[in-house]
Amino acid sequence: MLNSLLAQGVAASTAQTQRDRPGPEGLYALWYQKRENAEVFLQQPYIVGGQMVYQWRDLEPEKGKYDFSKMAAELEKYGRLKIYTTIQINGNTKPKWLFAEVPCHPVKFSVQVRDEQGSLMYWHPTHRDAYINLLKAFAEFVHTNRNSRYLLGIRQNFNGIGTEHLEIPEQNRDLQQWIVPAKADHSIALQAWSEEVGANYERLVLDNYIRLFADSVRIFVRNNISPKLEAEYRKEFESGRLGWFHTSSELEPHAPEVGINAEDVEMQYRRFIEDCRSGRTVGYAEPWASAWGHHGKTDDRWCSPPQWFYWTQLNNLHCGVSYIGIYSSDMQVAIDGTYRGGGLEYKDGAGRNYQQEFIDAMLFANKYVGFHHQPARSPGAWVAFRENHTILAANGVAESKRKLKTHTGDYNFLMERLPDKSRGEGITNIGPDEKRFGAWARVLPAHEQMRLRLDPVFLESCKNHGVVVRLTYYDAKGKDFDVILNDVPHRVECKGQNKWETKVIEIKDGGLKSADGLAHITIRNGADALYLHMVEVTRSSP
Repeated sequence: MLNSLLAQGVAASTAQTQRDRPGPEGLYALWYQKRENAEVFLQQPYIVGGQMVYQWRDLEPEKGKYDFSKMAAELEKYGRLKIYTTIQINGNTKPKWLFAEVPCHPVKFSVQVRDEQGSLMYWHPTHRDAYINLLKAFAEFVHTNRNSRYLLGIRQNFNGIGTEHLEIPEQNRDLQQWIVPAKADHSIALQAWSEEVGANYERLVLDNYIRLFADSVRIFVRNNISPKLEAEYRKEFESGRLGWFHTSSELEPHAPEVGINAEDVEMQYRRFIEDCRSGRTVGYAEPWASAWGHHGKTDDRWCSPPQWFYWTQLNNLHCGVSYIGIYSSDMQVAIDGTYRGGGLEYKDGAGRNYQQEFIDAMLFANKYVGFHHQPARSPGAWVAFRENHTILAANGVAESKRKLKTHTGDYNFLMERLPDKSRGEGITNIGPDEKRFGAWARVLPAHEQMRLRLDPVFLESCKNHGVVVRLTYYDAKGKDFDVILNDVPHRVECKGQNKWETKVIEIKDGGLKSADGLAHITIRNGADALYLHMVEVTRSSP
Protein backbone atom coordinates (compact mmCIF):
# COMPACT_ATOMS: atom_id res chain seq x y z
CA MET A 1 0.00 0.00 0.00
CA LEU A 2 2.75 2.45 0.97
CA ASN A 3 4.69 1.68 -2.19
CA SER A 4 1.66 2.36 -4.39
CA LEU A 5 1.00 5.64 -2.61
CA LEU A 6 4.58 6.67 -3.11
CA ALA A 7 4.39 5.79 -6.79
CA GLN A 8 1.36 8.04 -7.18
CA GLY A 9 3.11 10.90 -5.42
CA VAL A 10 6.56 10.95 -7.00
CA ALA A 11 6.49 8.90 -10.17
CA ALA A 12 6.70 12.03 -12.29
CA SER A 13 9.62 13.33 -10.27
CA THR A 14 11.71 10.18 -9.87
CA ALA A 15 14.04 11.17 -12.66
CA GLN A 16 15.07 14.20 -10.60
CA THR A 17 16.52 11.90 -7.94
CA GLN A 18 19.02 10.34 -10.34
CA ARG A 19 22.24 12.30 -10.16
CA ASP A 20 25.98 11.94 -10.39
CA ARG A 21 26.62 11.39 -6.71
CA PRO A 22 30.09 12.18 -5.39
CA GLY A 23 29.67 9.29 -2.90
CA PRO A 24 27.19 8.26 -0.21
CA GLU A 25 26.08 11.86 0.23
CA GLY A 26 22.33 12.17 0.48
CA LEU A 27 19.28 11.77 2.69
CA TYR A 28 19.20 9.19 5.49
CA ALA A 29 16.05 7.74 7.06
CA LEU A 30 15.92 7.99 10.87
CA TRP A 31 13.93 6.30 13.64
CA TYR A 32 11.91 4.07 11.32
CA GLN A 33 12.85 0.75 12.92
CA LYS A 34 9.65 0.29 14.96
CA ARG A 35 7.27 1.50 12.26
CA GLU A 36 5.04 -0.77 10.24
CA ASN A 37 6.73 -1.80 6.99
CA ALA A 38 9.96 -0.27 8.26
CA GLU A 39 11.98 -1.29 5.21
CA VAL A 40 9.72 0.83 2.98
CA PHE A 41 11.36 3.93 4.43
CA LEU A 42 14.71 2.74 3.08
CA GLN A 43 13.29 2.18 -0.40
CA GLN A 44 12.28 5.74 -1.22
CA PRO A 45 13.97 7.23 -4.29
CA TYR A 46 15.40 10.16 -2.34
CA ILE A 47 16.92 7.99 0.43
CA VAL A 48 20.49 6.66 0.23
CA GLY A 49 20.79 5.15 3.67
CA GLY A 50 19.51 4.54 7.17
CA GLN A 51 20.52 4.26 10.78
CA MET A 52 21.51 1.53 13.23
CA VAL A 53 21.08 2.25 16.96
CA TYR A 54 22.03 0.02 19.88
CA GLN A 55 22.09 0.43 23.63
CA TRP A 56 25.25 -0.42 25.52
CA ARG A 57 23.24 -2.67 27.88
CA ASP A 58 22.02 -4.83 24.98
CA LEU A 59 25.49 -5.23 23.50
CA GLU A 60 27.06 -6.28 26.80
CA PRO A 61 24.49 -8.47 28.59
CA GLU A 62 27.22 -9.84 30.87
CA LYS A 63 30.49 -8.31 32.00
CA GLY A 64 33.04 -8.61 29.19
CA LYS A 65 30.70 -10.70 27.01
CA TYR A 66 29.48 -8.95 23.87
CA ASP A 67 26.60 -9.77 21.57
CA PHE A 68 26.75 -8.20 18.09
CA SER A 69 24.39 -10.72 16.46
CA LYS A 70 21.54 -8.21 15.94
CA MET A 71 24.00 -5.66 14.61
CA ALA A 72 25.33 -8.22 12.13
CA ALA A 73 21.84 -9.11 10.94
CA GLU A 74 20.88 -5.48 10.44
CA LEU A 75 24.10 -4.67 8.62
CA GLU A 76 23.40 -7.66 6.38
CA LYS A 77 20.10 -5.99 5.44
CA TYR A 78 21.91 -2.84 4.31
CA GLY A 79 24.26 -4.99 2.29
CA ARG A 80 21.28 -6.65 0.62
CA LEU A 81 19.67 -3.28 -0.14
CA LYS A 82 23.06 -1.87 -1.20
CA ILE A 83 22.54 1.36 0.71
CA TYR A 84 24.54 3.00 3.48
CA THR A 85 24.05 3.26 7.20
CA THR A 86 25.53 4.79 10.31
CA ILE A 87 25.98 2.88 13.55
CA GLN A 88 25.71 4.44 16.98
CA ILE A 89 26.05 2.91 20.42
CA ASN A 90 23.93 4.86 22.90
CA GLY A 91 24.26 4.88 26.66
CA ASN A 92 20.69 5.56 27.73
CA THR A 93 20.75 2.15 29.39
CA LYS A 94 24.04 0.85 30.78
CA PRO A 95 24.95 -2.79 31.51
CA LYS A 96 23.39 -3.96 34.76
CA TRP A 97 26.73 -5.18 36.13
CA LEU A 98 28.10 -1.62 36.12
CA PHE A 99 25.64 -0.65 38.85
CA ALA A 100 27.14 -3.39 41.04
CA GLU A 101 30.71 -2.09 40.57
CA VAL A 102 30.53 1.65 39.85
CA PRO A 103 29.35 4.45 42.20
CA CYS A 104 25.96 5.84 41.27
CA HIS A 105 23.95 8.95 42.08
CA PRO A 106 20.20 8.38 42.56
CA VAL A 107 19.41 11.53 40.53
CA LYS A 108 19.01 11.19 36.78
CA PHE A 109 21.07 14.11 35.56
CA SER A 110 19.59 14.01 32.06
CA VAL A 111 16.40 12.97 30.31
CA GLN A 112 18.70 10.62 28.41
CA VAL A 113 19.26 8.50 31.54
CA ARG A 114 16.80 5.62 31.47
CA ASP A 115 18.33 3.44 34.17
CA GLU A 116 16.11 3.43 37.23
CA GLN A 117 19.11 3.36 39.58
CA GLY A 118 20.19 6.84 38.45
CA SER A 119 23.42 8.20 36.96
CA LEU A 120 26.71 6.30 37.02
CA MET A 121 30.03 7.91 37.93
CA TYR A 122 31.17 7.64 34.33
CA TRP A 123 34.73 8.87 35.03
CA HIS A 124 35.30 6.04 37.51
CA PRO A 125 38.05 3.71 36.18
CA THR A 126 35.71 0.69 36.12
CA HIS A 127 33.15 2.52 33.94
CA ARG A 128 35.86 4.09 31.83
CA ASP A 129 37.63 0.78 31.15
CA ALA A 130 34.34 -0.98 30.44
CA TYR A 131 33.43 1.52 27.74
CA ILE A 132 36.85 1.32 26.10
CA ASN A 133 36.67 -2.50 26.12
CA LEU A 134 33.25 -2.29 24.44
CA LEU A 135 34.73 -0.05 21.73
CA LYS A 136 37.55 -2.55 21.16
CA ALA A 137 35.06 -5.37 20.65
CA PHE A 138 32.93 -3.14 18.43
CA ALA A 139 35.96 -2.26 16.31
CA GLU A 140 36.80 -5.93 15.82
CA PHE A 141 33.24 -6.56 14.66
CA VAL A 142 33.36 -3.66 12.19
CA HIS A 143 36.75 -4.61 10.77
CA THR A 144 35.81 -8.24 10.19
CA ASN A 145 32.23 -7.90 8.90
CA ARG A 146 31.97 -8.17 5.12
CA ASN A 147 29.09 -5.68 4.96
CA SER A 148 31.07 -2.89 6.62
CA ARG A 149 31.63 -1.40 3.16
CA TYR A 150 28.07 -0.09 3.51
CA LEU A 151 28.97 1.64 6.77
CA LEU A 152 28.95 5.41 6.17
CA GLY A 153 30.47 6.05 9.56
CA ILE A 154 30.14 5.78 13.31
CA ARG A 155 28.24 8.39 15.25
CA GLN A 156 30.53 8.83 18.22
CA ASN A 157 28.99 9.02 21.67
CA PHE A 158 30.66 9.66 25.02
CA ASN A 159 28.01 7.65 26.90
CA GLY A 160 28.74 9.35 30.18
CA ILE A 161 25.42 10.68 31.47
CA GLY A 162 23.00 9.02 29.12
CA THR A 163 24.38 9.25 25.60
CA GLU A 164 25.92 12.70 25.15
CA HIS A 165 25.88 14.69 28.40
CA LEU A 166 28.85 14.91 30.76
CA GLU A 167 28.41 17.74 33.24
CA ILE A 168 27.39 17.00 36.83
CA PRO A 169 25.30 19.76 38.49
CA GLU A 170 27.36 21.65 41.05
CA GLN A 171 25.00 20.75 43.90
CA ASN A 172 25.49 17.03 43.22
CA ARG A 173 29.29 16.81 43.03
CA ASP A 174 29.83 16.09 46.73
CA LEU A 175 31.11 12.51 46.95
CA GLN A 176 28.97 11.84 50.02
CA GLN A 177 25.86 11.93 47.79
CA TRP A 178 27.11 9.03 45.69
CA ILE A 179 26.25 5.41 46.45
CA VAL A 180 29.26 3.08 46.39
CA PRO A 181 28.15 -0.53 45.77
CA ALA A 182 29.60 -3.38 47.82
CA LYS A 183 31.31 -4.96 44.81
CA ALA A 184 33.13 -1.77 43.81
CA ASP A 185 36.91 -1.82 43.85
CA HIS A 186 37.48 0.01 47.13
CA SER A 187 41.19 0.42 46.40
CA ILE A 188 40.22 3.08 43.84
CA ALA A 189 40.12 6.54 45.40
CA LEU A 190 36.94 8.34 44.39
CA GLN A 191 37.31 11.65 42.57
CA ALA A 192 34.73 14.42 42.54
CA TRP A 193 33.61 15.66 39.14
CA SER A 194 35.22 18.80 37.73
CA GLU A 195 35.47 20.30 34.25
CA GLU A 196 38.98 18.87 34.00
CA VAL A 197 37.71 15.39 34.93
CA GLY A 198 35.02 15.62 32.26
CA ALA A 199 37.50 16.88 29.63
CA ASN A 200 39.93 14.05 30.39
CA TYR A 201 37.15 11.52 29.87
CA GLU A 202 36.26 13.17 26.54
CA ARG A 203 39.89 12.97 25.39
CA LEU A 204 40.13 9.33 26.39
CA VAL A 205 37.01 8.40 24.43
CA LEU A 206 37.98 10.40 21.33
CA ASP A 207 41.53 9.03 21.37
CA ASN A 208 40.19 5.48 21.40
CA TYR A 209 37.66 6.12 18.63
CA ILE A 210 40.50 7.51 16.51
CA ARG A 211 42.88 4.69 17.38
CA LEU A 212 40.33 1.96 16.77
CA PHE A 213 38.37 3.27 13.77
CA ALA A 214 39.76 6.34 12.01
CA ASP A 215 42.07 4.53 9.58
CA SER A 216 39.17 2.62 8.04
CA VAL A 217 35.83 4.11 9.15
CA ARG A 218 34.73 7.74 9.38
CA ILE A 219 33.97 9.02 12.86
CA PHE A 220 31.31 11.68 13.34
CA VAL A 221 31.94 13.81 16.44
CA ARG A 222 29.17 15.78 18.15
CA ASN A 223 29.72 19.39 17.21
CA ASN A 224 28.87 20.78 20.64
CA ILE A 225 32.23 19.79 22.13
CA SER A 226 34.18 22.60 23.77
CA PRO A 227 36.33 24.94 21.64
CA LYS A 228 39.35 23.81 23.65
CA LEU A 229 38.76 20.16 22.79
CA GLU A 230 38.08 21.02 19.16
CA ALA A 231 41.43 22.84 18.98
CA GLU A 232 43.24 19.77 20.29
CA TYR A 233 41.82 17.63 17.47
CA ARG A 234 41.89 20.30 14.75
CA LYS A 235 44.29 18.34 12.51
CA GLU A 236 42.03 15.30 12.68
CA PHE A 237 39.07 17.36 11.42
CA GLU A 238 41.06 19.10 8.71
CA SER A 239 42.40 15.77 7.47
CA GLY A 240 38.87 14.39 7.23
CA ARG A 241 39.52 11.56 9.69
CA LEU A 242 36.93 13.14 11.96
CA GLY A 243 33.64 14.58 10.72
CA TRP A 244 31.01 16.62 12.53
CA PHE A 245 27.45 15.72 13.42
CA HIS A 246 24.67 17.18 15.50
CA THR A 247 21.13 16.23 16.45
CA SER A 248 19.78 19.78 16.49
CA SER A 249 19.17 20.54 12.83
CA GLU A 250 16.35 23.06 12.34
CA LEU A 251 15.49 25.95 10.06
CA GLU A 252 17.29 28.24 12.54
CA PRO A 253 19.55 27.61 15.56
CA HIS A 254 17.51 26.15 18.42
CA ALA A 255 16.69 28.39 21.38
CA PRO A 256 19.42 27.78 24.00
CA GLU A 257 18.73 25.59 27.00
CA VAL A 258 19.54 26.63 30.57
CA GLY A 259 23.24 27.41 30.97
CA ILE A 260 23.76 27.85 27.22
CA ASN A 261 23.56 31.05 25.20
CA ALA A 262 22.61 31.62 21.60
CA GLU A 263 26.23 32.11 20.57
CA ASP A 264 27.08 28.61 21.81
CA VAL A 265 24.22 27.20 19.72
CA GLU A 266 25.39 29.14 16.67
CA MET A 267 28.84 27.57 17.15
CA GLN A 268 27.46 24.23 15.99
CA TYR A 269 26.36 25.77 12.69
CA ARG A 270 29.64 27.67 12.31
CA ARG A 271 31.56 24.44 12.66
CA PHE A 272 29.59 23.00 9.76
CA ILE A 273 30.15 26.13 7.66
CA GLU A 274 33.86 26.46 8.45
CA ASP A 275 34.84 22.80 8.20
CA CYS A 276 32.17 21.10 6.06
CA ARG A 277 31.05 23.76 3.60
CA SER A 278 34.72 24.48 2.94
CA GLY A 279 35.32 20.81 2.09
CA ARG A 280 37.82 20.16 4.91
CA THR A 281 35.64 17.39 6.27
CA VAL A 282 32.03 16.19 6.12
CA GLY A 283 28.96 16.76 8.25
CA TYR A 284 25.90 14.74 9.27
CA ALA A 285 22.76 16.42 10.63
CA GLU A 286 19.79 14.92 12.43
CA PRO A 287 16.73 17.07 13.25
CA TRP A 288 16.12 18.33 16.77
CA ALA A 289 12.45 17.39 16.37
CA SER A 290 9.88 16.63 13.69
CA ALA A 291 8.40 19.34 11.48
CA TRP A 292 5.50 19.48 13.95
CA GLY A 293 7.91 19.95 16.87
CA HIS A 294 7.59 16.49 18.40
CA HIS A 295 10.54 14.73 20.09
CA GLY A 296 9.13 13.37 23.29
CA LYS A 297 7.71 16.81 23.99
CA THR A 298 6.36 19.51 21.67
CA ASP A 299 8.48 22.50 20.68
CA ASP A 300 7.30 25.87 19.42
CA ARG A 301 6.61 26.26 15.72
CA TRP A 302 6.14 29.73 14.20
CA CYS A 303 5.49 28.54 10.64
CA SER A 304 3.67 25.61 9.03
CA PRO A 305 5.15 22.08 8.97
CA PRO A 306 6.01 22.13 5.23
CA GLN A 307 7.75 25.49 5.65
CA TRP A 308 9.64 24.32 8.72
CA PHE A 309 10.72 21.09 6.99
CA TYR A 310 11.75 22.79 3.73
CA TRP A 311 13.74 25.62 5.31
CA THR A 312 15.50 23.10 7.57
CA GLN A 313 16.80 21.38 4.44
CA LEU A 314 17.88 24.74 2.98
CA ASN A 315 19.78 25.43 6.21
CA ASN A 316 21.47 22.02 6.03
CA LEU A 317 22.56 22.67 2.45
CA HIS A 318 23.71 26.18 3.33
CA CYS A 319 25.88 24.76 6.13
CA GLY A 320 27.54 22.19 3.88
CA VAL A 321 25.95 19.11 5.42
CA SER A 322 26.68 16.04 3.28
CA TYR A 323 24.41 13.55 5.05
CA ILE A 324 20.94 14.79 5.98
CA GLY A 325 18.87 12.75 8.41
CA ILE A 326 15.08 12.73 7.96
CA TYR A 327 12.67 11.65 10.69
CA SER A 328 10.44 8.79 9.57
CA SER A 329 7.40 10.69 10.86
CA ASP A 330 8.18 13.47 8.37
CA MET A 331 8.92 10.94 5.64
CA GLN A 332 5.45 9.48 6.21
CA VAL A 333 3.95 12.77 5.04
CA ALA A 334 5.78 12.38 1.72
CA ILE A 335 4.68 8.75 1.44
CA ASP A 336 0.94 9.08 2.03
CA GLY A 337 0.11 12.59 3.25
CA THR A 338 -0.35 11.60 6.89
CA TYR A 339 1.48 12.43 10.10
CA ARG A 340 1.21 10.83 13.52
CA GLY A 341 3.15 12.01 16.52
CA GLY A 342 2.85 13.83 19.82
CA GLY A 343 -0.79 12.85 20.12
CA LEU A 344 -1.56 14.48 16.76
CA GLU A 345 -2.96 12.81 13.67
CA TYR A 346 -2.84 14.78 10.42
CA LYS A 347 -4.14 13.83 6.99
CA ASP A 348 -4.08 15.85 3.78
CA GLY A 349 -7.37 17.34 2.67
CA ALA A 350 -9.42 20.54 2.75
CA GLY A 351 -7.11 22.13 0.19
CA ARG A 352 -3.88 21.07 1.88
CA ASN A 353 -1.38 18.90 0.02
CA TYR A 354 1.50 18.61 2.46
CA GLN A 355 2.54 15.39 0.74
CA GLN A 356 3.74 17.15 -2.41
CA GLU A 357 5.43 19.91 -0.41
CA PHE A 358 7.43 17.37 1.62
CA ILE A 359 8.29 15.40 -1.53
CA ASP A 360 9.49 18.53 -3.31
CA ALA A 361 11.55 19.60 -0.30
CA MET A 362 13.33 16.25 -0.22
CA LEU A 363 13.84 16.19 -3.97
CA PHE A 364 15.45 19.62 -3.78
CA ALA A 365 17.72 18.56 -0.91
CA ASN A 366 18.62 15.33 -2.69
CA LYS A 367 19.51 17.30 -5.81
CA TYR A 368 22.13 19.44 -4.07
CA VAL A 369 23.38 17.59 -1.01
CA GLY A 370 27.12 16.90 -1.22
CA PHE A 371 27.94 19.41 -3.97
CA HIS A 372 28.55 22.48 -1.77
CA HIS A 373 32.32 22.32 -2.32
CA GLN A 374 32.23 20.89 -5.85
CA PRO A 375 30.98 23.80 -7.99
CA ALA A 376 32.17 22.29 -11.27
CA ARG A 377 29.95 19.24 -10.66
CA SER A 378 27.04 20.82 -8.83
CA PRO A 379 23.74 20.67 -10.72
CA GLY A 380 23.08 24.29 -9.85
CA ALA A 381 23.36 27.24 -7.51
CA TRP A 382 20.78 29.18 -5.49
CA VAL A 383 20.01 31.82 -2.88
CA ALA A 384 17.03 31.61 -0.51
CA PHE A 385 16.27 35.11 0.75
CA ARG A 386 15.90 35.79 4.47
CA GLU A 387 17.12 37.85 7.40
CA ASN A 388 16.68 37.11 11.08
CA HIS A 389 18.62 38.33 14.14
CA THR A 390 16.57 36.65 16.87
CA ILE A 391 15.65 32.98 17.15
CA LEU A 392 11.90 32.95 16.45
CA ALA A 393 10.94 29.63 18.07
CA ALA A 394 11.07 30.84 21.68
CA ASN A 395 10.57 27.53 23.50
CA GLY A 396 10.27 29.41 26.78
CA VAL A 397 13.54 31.33 26.38
CA ALA A 398 13.61 35.10 26.87
CA GLU A 399 14.14 37.14 23.70
CA SER A 400 17.34 38.63 25.13
CA LYS A 401 18.82 35.11 25.23
CA ARG A 402 17.86 34.40 21.61
CA LYS A 403 19.94 37.05 19.86
CA LEU A 404 21.97 35.77 16.92
CA LYS A 405 25.29 37.14 15.69
CA THR A 406 26.28 35.16 12.62
CA HIS A 407 23.46 32.92 11.39
CA THR A 408 21.33 35.86 10.33
CA GLY A 409 21.31 36.23 6.53
CA ASP A 410 20.35 34.43 3.33
CA TYR A 411 20.83 30.70 2.92
CA ASN A 412 22.93 30.25 -0.19
CA PHE A 413 24.60 27.61 -2.29
CA LEU A 414 27.29 28.71 -4.81
CA MET A 415 25.52 32.05 -5.30
CA GLU A 416 25.33 35.23 -3.22
CA ARG A 417 23.27 38.37 -3.05
CA LEU A 418 25.29 41.57 -3.30
CA PRO A 419 24.52 44.47 -0.92
CA ASP A 420 21.23 46.14 -1.78
CA LYS A 421 18.26 47.92 -0.23
CA SER A 422 16.08 44.84 0.13
CA ARG A 423 14.74 44.09 3.59
CA GLY A 424 14.32 40.74 5.33
CA GLU A 425 14.11 41.33 9.08
CA GLY A 426 10.56 40.61 10.23
CA ILE A 427 9.45 39.40 6.78
CA THR A 428 7.91 36.05 7.74
CA ASN A 429 4.84 33.92 6.99
CA ILE A 430 4.33 35.29 3.50
CA GLY A 431 1.59 33.68 1.41
CA PRO A 432 -0.37 30.45 1.99
CA ASP A 433 0.98 28.44 4.90
CA GLU A 434 0.36 25.13 3.10
CA LYS A 435 3.13 26.06 0.64
CA ARG A 436 6.73 25.49 1.68
CA PHE A 437 8.25 28.80 0.58
CA GLY A 438 6.99 31.64 2.75
CA ALA A 439 8.48 31.14 6.22
CA TRP A 440 10.93 33.89 5.30
CA ALA A 441 11.34 36.23 2.34
CA ARG A 442 12.97 39.51 1.40
CA VAL A 443 11.06 42.54 0.16
CA LEU A 444 12.60 44.62 -2.61
CA PRO A 445 11.34 48.24 -2.46
CA ALA A 446 9.85 49.96 -5.51
CA HIS A 447 12.31 50.97 -8.23
CA GLU A 448 15.22 49.21 -6.49
CA GLN A 449 17.48 46.43 -7.76
CA MET A 450 18.74 43.12 -6.38
CA ARG A 451 21.97 41.77 -7.83
CA LEU A 452 23.25 38.21 -7.58
CA ARG A 453 26.70 36.77 -8.19
CA LEU A 454 27.44 33.14 -9.08
CA ASP A 455 30.42 31.07 -8.02
CA PRO A 456 32.98 31.53 -10.84
CA VAL A 457 33.83 27.83 -11.10
CA PHE A 458 30.17 26.87 -11.40
CA LEU A 459 29.65 29.65 -13.94
CA GLU A 460 32.58 28.44 -16.04
CA SER A 461 31.15 24.91 -16.00
CA CYS A 462 27.95 26.22 -17.63
CA LYS A 463 29.58 27.68 -20.75
CA ASN A 464 28.94 24.66 -22.94
CA HIS A 465 25.47 24.07 -21.55
CA GLY A 466 23.60 27.30 -21.09
CA VAL A 467 21.54 27.87 -17.97
CA VAL A 468 17.98 27.85 -16.66
CA VAL A 469 17.11 30.62 -14.21
CA ARG A 470 14.18 30.05 -11.84
CA LEU A 471 12.89 32.95 -9.76
CA THR A 472 10.27 32.28 -7.10
CA TYR A 473 8.28 35.41 -6.21
CA TYR A 474 5.01 36.34 -4.56
CA ASP A 475 2.50 37.14 -7.30
CA ALA A 476 0.53 40.16 -6.11
CA LYS A 477 -1.33 42.73 -8.19
CA GLY A 478 0.67 45.57 -9.71
CA LYS A 479 4.12 44.16 -8.88
CA ASP A 480 5.59 43.70 -12.38
CA PHE A 481 9.38 43.59 -12.55
CA ASP A 482 12.31 42.66 -14.81
CA VAL A 483 14.96 39.94 -14.57
CA ILE A 484 18.05 41.14 -16.41
CA LEU A 485 20.30 38.43 -17.86
CA ASN A 486 23.20 39.26 -20.18
CA ASP A 487 21.92 42.85 -20.40
CA VAL A 488 18.55 41.63 -21.66
CA PRO A 489 15.47 42.41 -19.50
CA HIS A 490 12.89 39.63 -19.16
CA ARG A 491 9.56 41.06 -18.05
CA VAL A 492 7.59 39.30 -15.32
CA GLU A 493 3.97 40.38 -15.24
CA CYS A 494 2.18 39.67 -11.97
CA LYS A 495 -1.45 38.60 -12.13
CA GLY A 496 -2.49 39.36 -8.60
CA GLN A 497 -2.98 35.72 -7.60
CA ASN A 498 -1.59 36.26 -4.09
CA LYS A 499 0.44 33.09 -4.21
CA TRP A 500 4.01 32.01 -4.89
CA GLU A 501 4.95 31.58 -8.55
CA THR A 502 8.17 30.61 -10.33
CA LYS A 503 9.39 32.36 -13.47
CA VAL A 504 11.59 30.14 -15.66
CA ILE A 505 14.03 31.70 -18.14
CA GLU A 506 16.43 29.67 -20.28
CA ILE A 507 19.66 31.09 -21.72
CA LYS A 508 21.10 28.75 -24.33
CA ASP A 509 24.03 30.70 -25.71
CA GLY A 510 26.86 30.05 -23.27
CA GLY A 511 25.48 30.86 -19.86
CA LEU A 512 25.51 34.13 -17.93
CA LYS A 513 27.88 37.07 -18.22
CA SER A 514 28.50 39.98 -15.89
CA ALA A 515 27.99 43.51 -17.15
CA ASP A 516 29.84 45.15 -14.24
CA GLY A 517 32.26 42.41 -13.26
CA LEU A 518 30.20 41.57 -10.19
CA ALA A 519 26.57 40.63 -10.80
CA HIS A 520 25.34 37.94 -13.17
CA ILE A 521 21.62 38.37 -12.42
CA THR A 522 19.77 41.61 -11.70
CA ILE A 523 16.18 41.91 -10.53
CA ARG A 524 14.87 45.40 -11.32
CA ASN A 525 11.68 46.20 -9.49
CA GLY A 526 8.71 48.24 -10.68
CA ALA A 527 6.39 50.58 -8.81
CA ASP A 528 5.45 48.33 -5.85
CA ALA A 529 7.28 46.39 -3.15
CA LEU A 530 8.18 42.85 -4.32
CA TYR A 531 8.47 39.74 -2.12
CA LEU A 532 11.14 37.25 -3.24
CA HIS A 533 11.91 33.72 -2.07
CA MET A 534 14.66 32.23 -4.23
CA VAL A 535 16.73 32.44 -7.37
CA GLU A 536 18.07 29.12 -8.66
CA VAL A 537 20.38 28.62 -11.64
CA THR A 538 20.86 25.18 -13.18
CA ARG A 539 22.58 23.97 -16.32
CA SER A 540 20.42 23.39 -19.34
CA SER A 541 21.01 20.40 -21.62
CA PRO A 542 24.10 20.65 -23.89
